[in-house]
Amino acid sequence: MKKKYNYLLALAVFLVIMICFNKFGYIISYLAAIGGSLVMGNNGTMVVYEFLMSHLNLVSAILYFMVLPIPALWYYLAFQLREGGIRAIPGKCRRVGLDGCVLIALFTFGMIHVTSIILAIVARSLPDAMDNYQNLIENSGLTEYSLMWVFSTLILPPLVEEMIFRGLIQKYLERAGMHWILANVVQAVLFGVFHQNLIQGIYAALLGFALGFVAHRYNTLAASMLMHMFYNLMGTLIVDLESRFLPAIVMGMIILISIPMTVSAVTLICLTTNNKKTEV
Repeated sequence: MKKKYNYLLALAVFLVIMICFNKFGYIISYLAAIGGSLVMGNNGTMVVYEFLMSHLNLVSAILYFMVLPIPALWYYLAFQLREGGIRAIPGKCRRVGLDGCVLIALFTFGMIHVTSIILAIVARSLPDAMDNYQNLIENSGLTEYSLMWVFSTLILPPLVEEMIFRGLIQKYLERAGMHWILANVVQAVLFGVFHQNLIQGIYAALLGFALGFVAHRYNTLAASMLMHMFYNLMGTLIVDLESRFLPAIVMGMIILISIPMTVSAVTLICLTTNNKKTEV
């Protein structure tokens, strides 16, 4: 019965985080509106609103920073403390190593372009959903590169989301007795739902499964955090540079080799982590 209780804890994590992201977003908006009206009078609310809409990376960074302490403390008390506390973190990070970083980068690069194939197929079936997704991306600030973009895209989301999904949820499911593959599928689906957009949810679920895989193989969230950061970097800046400067034939060749590249990277990760999986 005690093991089954972990299913409820996994669900509780997801619900708490969904509520926090939604409510904290409203809190940011309300506080900004009140502050604007107090400082600038009647027009202050509109001025602040326009400022926030033109600085979405700042809003995203604030939101993730507000949520960060919740999964960080929860994960530390529930799992990290039992595994050696803060002192054990450097050792876990070293499990990835330089070879692991290279393989994870190759895996991520392949995944980015495999995902583009899947999304192209989805776009044919769901053109309206794809149009809505494209509008969302254009207005999200994901391609407005700046120092704040680094925090809101490359640092805070991988840190927060990995502790939530590959950390708390997946570990609670495994602690309840669920096989790691099934636990990985469940957390990946929840990761897709978390994004609250059909198209984004599809590739987020695929990414979530890949992140759960590397976290399991290297037995550390450092691996999935690294891959998550690579994915956000390659999915925005690198893909943007490819579309701007590479001819269509080169882009086509990259997409074609992405499938064998992904398979090769997964195979090498499995082969090179056989010994590391026994280290606890």
